[in-house]
Amino acid sequence: MKLSIIVCGYNVEKYIDKTLQSLFEIKINDVEIIVINDGSNDGTEQILDQYKTHFPTPKNFSLEIVNFENNTQGGVATAANYGLNMAKGDLIAFIDGDDWIAPDAFTRAVNRLANSDADFIFSENIDFWMSTGEYLPHPDHEQIQSLEEHKPYEELKKDLLKVAAMPWRKIYRKEFLDIHNIRFPEGDYFFEDNPFHWMVVTKSERCLINKEATHYYRMGNPNQTVIGKGEKFLKMFEHFLTIEGFLEENNLSSSYEIELLQWFINHVLYVSERTHIYNQYRFYCLIRPLLSRWGEEEIYSILEKNKHNKYVFMLFSYIISDNFEKYLELCNE
Repeated sequence: MKLSIIVCGYNVEKYIDKTLQSLFEIKINDVEIIVINDGSNDGTEQILDQYKTHFPTPKNFSLEIVNFENNTQGGVATAANYGLNMAKGDLIAFIDGDDWIAPDAFTRAVNRLANSDADFIFSENIDFWMSTGEYLPHPDHEQIQSLEEHKPYEELKKDLLKVAAMPWRKIYRKEFLDIHNIRFPEGDYFFEDNPFHWMVVTKSERCLINKEATHYYRMGNPNQTVIGKGEKFLKMFEHFLTIEGFLEENNLSSSYEIELLQWFINHVLYVSERTHIYNQYRFYCLIRPLLSRWGEEEIYSILEKNKHNKYVFMLFSYIISDNFEKYLELCNE
């Protein structure tokens, strides 16, 4: 069974060698590595050229390199979709060009999926903090460890929708992605892994849970989407509309109404912490009409169920009652 690994990177000259070397240690018989250099303006392209011209590709591997002339807008969606459409493998994996894998653990995850009828396998990862050199569990580690592979699948899917959406945490059966036309939404926004995650989870019929870490996720790279503050975070809610539209088109809205509300609440909190004060009114005007899709009782029920603190209850009470002055005051305490 052939495995295609799609590597997307922008200005990763310091890291891409470690990424590729880790992939070449995978013990799989037929591996296609597709590197999409998303318009880097550092030395990434030159390093990749060295791999093609001077370094022999290990046995059982093929290496395809695509250099985009310019960095594509938004996140990795255009690059990832390009690689996905190129891929010839039966199984698909993604990795960012500044991360690396644990080869033995990754090999075991690939083999588990290959020997099953599941649509994908979901794995753990470890965060590597560049500033301190520490290796730490990802914040949702305990949630992942509590996932039960053999519980009723509709319940497991709802559990999976609560964990971080990074696409490289999964290995996918390509036939599954193609049958359901699952691709990353392309546009002038980041965090496109969120709707991709929802599409994969809600359309799947079976998945495997791997509680062993297969990836090392580099934290603190200045080119990372999650770094800093700014307008890019406001565009997160375009993905809410994408997810909502996908659920409606597939007659799944009623099945995942509460999970979508929970996603919305979590991302209001995430984005509010990363929004500059001069963008607060714009953010408030963006989220208030979206929140009105649910009733007060539903909203407060989710807040209580997830044991949010007084600050969160007050924040949402001001949004619900349309009291921007109090909302702003609370955000900037």
